Amino acid sequence: AGGVIATLENSAQRAALVQAQGSYEAALATSAQSAVGVNEAGTAVSSAKNNLISTLRGGYNSSNSAITGNIDQFFSNPNSYVPGLKINSSGRATEFNDLRVEFQKILPEWSARTSSLSPTSDLSVEASYAKTNLNKTIQFCDMFIATFARHDGSAAYTDEQLKAYVQSFSALKSSLLQSVAAIETAESQLQNAKDSEIRAGVSAGSGTVSASGAQIKIALGSLQAAQSAYQKTIVRSPIQGVVNALYLKTGDYVSPGQPAAIIANNNGLQIKTFISEI
Repeated sequence: AGGVIATLENSAQRAALVQAQGSYEAALATSAQSAVGVNEAGTAVSSAKNNLISTLRGGYNSSNSAITGNIDQFFSNPNSYVPGLKINSSGRATEFNDLRVEFQKILPEWSARTSSLSPTSDLSVEASYAKTNLNKTIQFCDMFIATFARHDGSAAYTDEQLKAYVQSFSALKSSLLQSVAAIETAESQLQNAKDSEIRAGVSAGSGTVSASGAQIKIALGSLQAAQSAYQKTIVRSPIQGVVNALYLKTGDYVSPGQPAAIIANNNGLQIKTFISEI
């Protein structure tokens, strides 16, 4: 049963079957490549997170250095309740002192949050927090630059010193602005990496529906249709037995319903007849 008796001319069906098999295998290969793409996208997200963490830590270091290494030299006791501004600020001493007191709380808290950063942290919140503090540091620099630029004849500093301070604080401000820009760039890179990961997941089929999964199903359907068309070109025995007669010859044209062969189980033949009483 199922043995081939004859085959119709089927070059077109064989070609279609080979093509469908190729399409199916190509869909499987594409799906495998998409899975690799998901892994690569995940790696890119992890790398972008680590880059943002490093950038946030660099932002803290820049601000902390600006406060403790540059700004604090103009306070007699920068970590006290009244830091004591040492330069003539034209009535803005309270504003300077209050901002320095505010940084007494900001810097330790910022340091702790920066030290505890990890890829599982809410990096968007941490980036916003860091940019807020960097902008406060920039504001502090602007206050000093404006004070130095007045050249009010302060006895504590010469005009040459004040000009030099304007230049150094302007460079410091530029560095802080670069830190803010670096954080924004790192945020954008992380968001782009996340978007790519989502697209890769949709393509590869990390969920219930995927582009690659759909392509595999389409290719499999085409393959099964081609297999069905090819099988229809093969004449098979419906039973197990012996070919007692074969009416087909190579090159013959066959019409629907035309007998192809006689197949019988010769060892299991039965004859039904009537026997008279006489």
